[in-house]
Amino acid sequence: MPTWRIFIKLLLIVVLATPFALFWKNCLPSDESRLQFVLRFDDIYLKPNPIQDSLIGIFKKAKIPFVASIIPYQVGPEKQMIPNDRIYAKKLREMALAGETDIFMHGLFHRKTGQDEFSGLPLEQQSSMIEQGKKELKKQLGLDVTGFAPPWNGYDPNTTAALSTQRFSIFSSSIHGDRSNCNLHFLPATCYAVSDALKIIEEKSGCDGIVVLLIHSYSFQTEKDFKDLSKLLTNIKEKNIQVTLPGKLQNQGKDLSCIRLRLHHQPLFWMLSRFELLHISPAVYYSRNLLIPSLLTELVLIFMVVLATLRALDNLLRKNWFFLPALIVVCLGILTYLFPAYHISWKKILLCEVAFATAITSGYLMVKRNGLILKPTQATSPDSLRASFHKPS
Repeated sequence: MPTWRIFIKLLLIVVLATPFALFWKNCLPSDESRLQFVLRFDDIYLKPNPIQDSLIGIFKKAKIPFVASIIPYQVGPEKQMIPNDRIYAKKLREMALAGETDIFMHGLFHRKTGQDEFSGLPLEQQSSMIEQGKKELKKQLGLDVTGFAPPWNGYDPNTTAALSTQRFSIFSSSIHGDRSNCNLHFLPATCYAVSDALKIIEEKSGCDGIVVLLIHSYSFQTEKDFKDLSKLLTNIKEKNIQVTLPGKLQNQGKDLSCIRLRLHHQPLFWMLSRFELLHISPAVYYSRNLLIPSLLTELVLIFMVVLATLRALDNLLRKNWFFLPALIVVCLGILTYLFPAYHISWKKILLCEVAFATAITSGYLMVKRNGLILKPTQATSPDSLRASFHKPS
């Protein structure tokens, strides 16, 4: 084989192997902590509440900043409006001005209009609700609120469009949902239990990413719940993990783009995080240092699968029986790989796989029955074709 062909093959191997190397390097646990925490405290009312006040006191004493997701209006059982406490609002305003908290708007009334408070409503209605809530928070707090966290993490494209219209800049929902509005900065909640946050710190599986821990007052009903929270805050301080606020991340120019959110939905990354493989946890909002090598690795794998599939089809046409089950396995693997990333149930995946396997097998048998598959001796090569043209009549 000529030297230049060997060089080209070696270069191709290096190019294809580079994404795997980068991806693996960024997957490994690191002693150098690049992990950041954001604490998002939802369902805060502008009035005293024992558990709510206890949690705020714990954060203040530990000097841990947090996101205060405030419901602008409180509605009683008979749908009567409960007035906000101006003294309590003043206290939160002072904390916000001191950099101890970021104020987010958490819906309008926090009441379901369907699946949640916003999804499915017309754009004009959502825009009106968001505008009303923003005006109420400015009236109570004297602050122009630019962060939004929807109740039940429920929203649709009209919600993000309305937020852009009302000059909101940071949006915090879940890792799922619409991610097409690139005018907003996305910082989704990733972790919903203090125990999961403790696990992330202990296993060091959150290198170069953000853990957005979402808590509510109703999650702290026993003494153990408060002890776990104290343990988490102690571990954070001992390991020098930075607890920050969305506003600071935005001002520092951190990547909170819709592209980063989209990269978390690529099938390879979804599968690795879903099953917590290679130290990748679903409770971390990873940076592009891990996401882009993951995407490149996925493209390399797809390229290799396409080549393997073409080779299998070529051999099937030459009646090499071994490649039929190999092709079916590859196709079923692709289905199993793609569908969960788009939140399709495992029952539907199984039905699709059975249908696909049946279609492939029946199609092959039909082609075989009609004699369209070439035998190995019938395979035409350029030399045999050239010889047939010069054959004497």
